[in-house]
Amino acid sequence: GVLWDLESPPVCLTVGPGPIRTLLSLEDAVWASCGPRVSVLEATTLQPQVLPYPLACGPGGLPPCC
Repeated sequence: GVLWDLESPPVCLTVGPGPIRTLLSLEDAVWASCGPRVSVLEATTLQPQVLPYPLACGPGGLPPCC
């Protein structure tokens, strides 16, 4: 499919409580960080993906176990 259709109207998504600080396109997903939250969206549909594990970060962006 076509990922970017310049003829279509833009789509506005809410992924968290504030502005998106970081966007990462990785394989078939778009990762968006917004405040303390990371959302993973299906690249072609922009629907949220359900991950098999929780995403959590401690101070400095490190996993809480480190």
